[in-house]
Amino acid sequence: MILPTLTLAVILSIKTRRQFEYFLPNIAIALWIGANSIWMCDEFFELGIKNACYPLFALGLILILYWLVKYFPAIWRKENTETNS
Repeated sequence: MILPTLTLAVILSIKTRRQFEYFLPNIAIALWIGANSIWMCDEFFELGIKNACYPLFALGLILILYWLVKYFPAIWRKENTETNS
């Protein structure tokens, strides 16, 4: 199930590449799926590759934090003004 899940995450990222406010979360999701896949394979097969997932987790977290600071406030304000109107 790793391949279809990761493929879908990459496809969604490619489709939203021109809309940066949607692209960043999609890339972060793809990174987290990749990191979780590495972690899971290491748990099942004892490959000794668990350390390879840490940079992916960290990069995904950095992207989400950047998105929360840069884009989320504007999206939140837009949603609130549309709801209140």
